[in-house]
Amino acid sequence: EVEQKVGLHLLGVVPEAKDDDPIASLRDPKSVVSESYSALRSSLLHSTRDGLPQLMLVTSAQASEGKSTTSFAVARSMAMVGKRTLLMDADLRRPSIHRIAGVANKVGLTDILVGDKSIEEATAAGETDNLFILPSGPVPPSPAELLSSPRLVALFESLKAKFDFIVIDSAPVLGLADSPGLSALADGVLLVIEANR
Repeated sequence: EVEQKVGLHLLGVVPEAKDDDPIASLRDPKSVVSESYSALRSSLLHSTRDGLPQLMLVTSAQASEGKSTTSFAVARSMAMVGKRTLLMDADLRRPSIHRIAGVANKVGLTDILVGDKSIEEATAAGETDNLFILPSGPVPPSPAELLSSPRLVALFESLKAKFDFIVIDSAPVLGLADSPGLSALADGVLLVIEANR
């Protein structure tokens, strides 16, 4: 149904987690959720003629469809197979990656974009080897304006030189300009769609 309505290939299907806690299910390598994200990783590795897109944006139509969980799961999965991976929270309206990844959100992407911090100062180590987290930082008054800054283009170029794979968790598409603008700078876009919604 997704392929028919959206006109794009389906990369994977992830079931609902037991007890409605997908992060706990991810930490069990034998869970159906973990296995589903491993299958998604394989699809992504072969998703373009050049293989894995280096800079991948993850979004959804609306909030609460699983995009942040998917961003974390994909980044963690790639790190586990040896790719030096950065997970960036560019949802500057409702950031959640810091909670999912268990890192502080005192400094982050917004601090880099306004010139207050360096990449190294704003990035934290993730729970897995090769996984690094760039939280959102303080929520700005105008997220769309900050995300259209020329500094973001320069930041992406710097990050591409430091990491094998970069996952950007962004705001939902409907009604907001953030993700469409960011998608123009990404090598690929992963659209998360909740079933039966």
